[in-house]
Amino acid sequence: MWKMKWLILVIIAFLAVNVYSQKKPGKSKKIVFSSIYLDTNGKLCKEVEEEIFGCKPVGGYRIFSAYHNVTESVWIETVGGEEVARIPSSDAGAFTRNFGKVEWRLANGKPFAIITRFAIFSYTDVEANKDLTNDYSKFPQVLVVKGLTGNEQIDFELDVKATPNANQKARDLADANYRKK
Repeated sequence: MWKMKWLILVIIAFLAVNVYSQKKPGKSKKIVFSSIYLDTNGKLCKEVEEEIFGCKPVGGYRIFSAYHNVTESVWIETVGGEEVARIPSSDAGAFTRNFGKVEWRLANGKPFAIITRFAIFSYTDVEANKDLTNDYSKFPQVLVVKGLTGNEQIDFELDVKATPNANQKARDLADANYRKK
């Protein structure tokens, strides 16, 4: 009988030590989404080449914009110079112009996407209105949501006028499609 009690105590001790020594799974880290806003026409951006502007890095990424006549393209590079995202014209035949604001979407403080607004106009619009730089509000506008490294699946365009609360919808699309690296 004492052998049976001894065996039960040894088994209980073994199980207790085994359970205690195993690492308990940590609480899953909740992802906190936030934004940093950048004015590409502001002090944090400067001309790096003729008609090409570069901005101060955010979390290992830099945004650039280039102007040619009335069109503008925007792209993101790593600080090492690797291009990771480009925002082309919404429509191959359209001209675009960025509104000068970029929203960096962050997950736990690290950038994973950008959101930016573009006005879209045609060659006819350009010919009819030589001064396009003052008022883009009369032209169709899109919010472009573009993912960075590891989140290339984030690639959306929202028609601002047709989408109620378009800015929040753009954030929601970026956040819902975020993929932890």
